Amino acid sequence: MQITLPIILIALGGILLITQRDRRLVLLALLVQWVGLAWQLQPLLAGTPGLPVEIVTALACSAILGITVWNINRAGTSTPTATQPSNTRQFAIADQLWLWAIALVVGVAGYGLARIYPLGGSEQDLVAFYWIALPALLALVIDGSREPVRLGAGILSLANAALLLVYALAATSPGTLLLALSALLRIALAAASGYTWLFLRTTYHDLNLNTLFDMRDGKIAGETALALVEMQSIGITESTDIIETDQIEPTETEEATSDE
Repeated sequence: MQITLPIILIALGGILLITQRDRRLVLLALLVQWVGLAWQLQPLLAGTPGLPVEIVTALACSAILGITVWNINRAGTSTPTATQPSNTRQFAIADQLWLWAIALVVGVAGYGLARIYPLGGSEQDLVAFYWIALPALLALVIDGSREPVRLGAGILSLANAALLLVYALAATSPGTLLLALSALLRIALAAASGYTWLFLRTTYHDLNLNTLFDMRDGKIAGETALALVEMQSIGITESTDIIETDQIEPTETEEATSDE
């Protein structure tokens, strides 16, 4: 198989999607991968308006996600970041090396799957499909449950991989309706992802889902909430005792004693 420039761009975007944790770099990885995808789709979309539609879709989705992340970064975070100790930095370096090792394994696995299990399309299209789909799946598995930006980028990358597979295995060129539906679907996914990021930022004052999970588990402001509940319960008990003491009616024995 000949390694072309579109395949190199797709591979570079997949590597960055797996290894990078900065939100801007994640979006840059998605854009680089999308450029390689549009380039790879050029022979499959010959004679159709598919290539301009794909370029417009990529620019629209990248603009939506990029403007959202830029606004969130400009707003800043609610809590200042503390200086990381040396053991934390060492753990971060080991984690980064582990991600690069996973990216290398994914590249070899995608190339091997395209050679071992040909689905009917050209080998280059299958390699491009696996090099888009596998990094997207790993981005969802590794950080997708905690980092919404990687989650949105991974979902869009999976949609691109599915679209490439449909175009590669189709007997004829895609029609105008399929091109329009695929473009609208991915733009809607980008808009939903951007709205979700803004909702998390404005509601929980942080885009990291760890804060949301900590609030759910009671790790944030748990002691203060318990103290308030205890104080309220004590106040209610004391006021109830006072009311009950004032409203005690005299018994018959006490009335007879007072009459005597």
